[in-house]
Amino acid sequence: MESINIILKSESDFNQLYKIISSNMKYEYIDVNVTKLDFISTSMVIMLTQFFVSIIKNGVNGSITIDERKKSNKYLRDIKIIEFCNSNYVQPHTISEISSQTAMPIKWITTETLNSYITMSESYFGTFCRDKDLTILNICISELINNVYDHSGSEIGAYIFCQYYPTLNRISVVTADLGIGIPTKVNQYLCSIGKEKMSSKDCIEWALTENNTSISTPRNKCKLPVKSGRSKVEIFN
Repeated sequence: MESINIILKSESDFNQLYKIISSNMKYEYIDVNVTKLDFISTSMVIMLTQFFVSIIKNGVNGSITIDERKKSNKYLRDIKIIEFCNSNYVQPHTISEISSQTAMPIKWITTETLNSYITMSESYFGTFCRDKDLTILNICISELINNVYDHSGSEIGAYIFCQYYPTLNRISVVTADLGIGIPTKVNQYLCSIGKEKMSSKDCIEWALTENNTSISTPRNKCKLPVKSGRSKVEIFN
């Protein structure tokens, strides 16, 4: 068993996290260093979240190293990703609010808690988008989460993070799971009905074609210390 340090400098570096998750987890300790990141997007947030959830579930100790002098790193503190991981991450309501950023708290979400989350997001973002119809936002969240539980087979369920960017006047909604992926799911279905497998590209195009579906019943104790300079926050499952 070995310990490794992963330094993330750009979004493309996050592929390293997926490689570890898809490996046999032959590590005793993993430190993720984000001090080189000048910007942390909603996608990066959710990727970090599911990474730590995954390694914790596999009995691997880990930490995240941040530099709070950098605005991008301070953002991780502001959105309470540390508190989220510090809480019982298999509960849908771990952090109640975020006070210093225009973002919804990271959530582990199920089909049972989906409607309450949609209501919460509509109320929250309605304060920034006054007199706007947010129906499309509700549909987007519903479709994304239901797709995870209908199709992905994810061992960690679904996680969601939403951020409003005032300067862009944009709401970013990101969901994540560790399912088998569209190509694998589609090819499993094609094989079950006696058809040949397709390439990953063709599988995705097939899945995006109207009326195509691979499912018949759609619903439409490890420590994770956070190191920041001389401070350390212990995160437990």
